[in-house]
Amino acid sequence: MNSTSSNEVLICMKDINVVYGNLAALYDVNVDIHNGHFLGICGPNGSGTTTPLTPIMGLVKPLTGQSALFG
Repeated sequence: MNSTSSNEVLICMKDINVVYGNLAALYDVNVDIHNGHFLGICGPNGSGTTTPLTPIMGLVKPLTGQSALFG
């Protein structure tokens, strides 16, 4: 079992901008999720709740910014 610091950032998004045509789906998003913390995103079907996850998973290349998973 690995020992991880509670200050360790597991998911990091810095200055993320994602556009689809003329629609800005994500604008200047900055998020750090630390070890042991949780983040919930709620909304109805089709409201874009999975959009913030797509740059982290590599499914969409952001127009600007950087994202990292586990470091």
